[in-house]
Amino acid sequence: MIMHRNQTGFTMIELLMAMAVFSFMMLIVTTGFIQVVRIHQAGISSRATQQNARIVMDGVSKDIRESGAATVGNGGAAKTWLCLSRGSTTLEYAVDGSGNLRAGSVSNPPAGTCPSPAITSSWRTLNDSSTQVTQFAASATTPVSPGLGTVLLTLTIVSRNDTSDLDATQTHCQPGAGSQFCAVTTLVSTASLRGGDGL
Repeated sequence: MIMHRNQTGFTMIELLMAMAVFSFMMLIVTTGFIQVVRIHQAGISSRATQQNARIVMDGVSKDIRESGAATVGNGGAAKTWLCLSRGSTTLEYAVDGSGNLRAGSVSNPPAGTCPSPAITSSWRTLNDSSTQVTQFAASATTPVSPGLGTVLLTLTIVSRNDTSDLDATQTHCQPGAGSQFCAVTTLVSTASLRGGDGL
């Protein structure tokens, strides 16, 4: 006589179905986690460029307001340089070959001129090392009398994380894989010349 035992457990089909459901759920959770990390990275890059652009623009605007005259040199549409006369001192702002906005003193340039920048190690770097300046454009109105001119500044700062995701003008991020690390901030500001003694 053959006795049948009551067997308990899972069949092979039940195990395969459970593994398929579990794998599908893990795929959904992993994809969601990757998206959260990408959004977080994009936020960090964006915050860094915005904060740095505001700090740089505030500093340059302050120097403009303390200056009596401004002269703009032209190195192309996106890379101009700016000279500010403050009494006997002339400050010059320019972008160096590494994409850093630099500021330094220029010795006695002729009135109304802004010589081509000769950036030295004594010039201070205004932007953070994690960012680079891709556009620094300035235009100045000639003051009728001291303190009545204005300077229009356009500043574009990008994150150095992945500059290969920038468009040809280097002022916008291109969509696609890896673009979460690309961040661009463009600020436009107008500042009035208010004095020449730097006080």
